[in-house]
Amino acid sequence: RGGAKAADAKASGRPGVSGDYRTESRFNTAIFTNDGISAGIAVPVISPRRKFGALTAQTRAHKDFGAADIHFMQSLATVLAEALTRLERFMAAG
Repeated sequence: RGGAKAADAKASGRPGVSGDYRTESRFNTAIFTNDGISAGIAVPVISPRRKFGALTAQTRAHKDFGAADIHFMQSLATVLAEALTRLERFMAAG
């Protein structure tokens, strides 16, 4: 399944990276490679009370994602989780 990397990031609470989908053995990456996507990263979007999902990014170029890439994505995911939490509170307040 193509979304397995994102699902794993959500379930584990840890980022998942793949620098080369052609050699990836943990997930079925055909959905990406068939469209020319070569590499990707997924980070969980979580708050202290809820796991919302995962934020992903893909590239057509081979990419060795490093600590700075992971930190950047996790920073975006943290902001997104806070925004979603505030939205939920707003919607619940009516």
